[in-house]
Amino acid sequence: MWLPVEVCLAHYRACDALDLSRREAWDIGLEVTRKVHGTSLALAFRLAKQAGVTPWSILSQVPRLWERVWRGGGIAVHKRGPKDAILEVIQWRAAAIPYVRHSLPAVVEGVVELFCTKAYVNDVSSLTSDTSIGLRLQWA
Repeated sequence: MWLPVEVCLAHYRACDALDLSRREAWDIGLEVTRKVHGTSLALAFRLAKQAGVTPWSILSQVPRLWERVWRGGGIAVHKRGPKDAILEVIQWRAAAIPYVRHSLPAVVEGVVELFCTKAYVNDVSSLTSDTSIGLRLQWA
C-alpha cells in the first residue's frame, strides 16, 4: 500500500525537527540502509560482489527502483568514469528538508558499498535546491 506523499514528508519534517547534526543524520541514514540490506539479503549481496557485480549493476536500475519506492520526482545517474557518477534527484519535494539532504548521501553510500570495497558520496551544490539533490559517487 502506498502512503500519501504528505505522510512521508511529515516523517522527514519530524526527523528534521530533532535538530540533528549533519553527521547524526548521515549516521542514521547509513545505519538504516545497512540494517535493511545487511539482514535478509546479506548472502545475496556477498555472492554478487564475489561474482564481479559492480555498483553499475544497481546504478543502472536506480530510475526503476525510484518508481517503486517514491511517487513524484525523478532520478538519473550520469556516468563520469569507470568508478565515478553523478546522481541527480529532481522535482522532489523532500529535497527541501535538511534531514533528507543530510541522510540521503549516506543511504546512497550504503547501497553502493554493497557492490564494492568502499564508496564515497559528496553533495554537488550546483545541483542541489529546494526541489533537487545532486550527489557525486565514487568507489573503490
